[in-house]
Amino acid sequence: MDTIDLMTQDGYRPVAPDTVAADIDTQCVERMTCRKCGGACYYQPWSRPGSYRAFSVCLDCGHEEEF
Repeated sequence: MDTIDLMTQDGYRPVAPDTVAADIDTQCVERMTCRKCGGACYYQPWSRPGSYRAFSVCLDCGHEEEF
């Protein structure tokens, strides 16, 4: 089961809780490189009431890492 399936099954939606979190985390991910291949990453937020999880996802190899 992939991250999208797991997160939606647990009640998460692919959105940040607010624009402040989205802006900060986007800036962080833009400076990251993939730990597996060194590629550039993009920010993937997941939230549900009372919980927020942020991931960086590699554009090249698809490796996902929660931060």
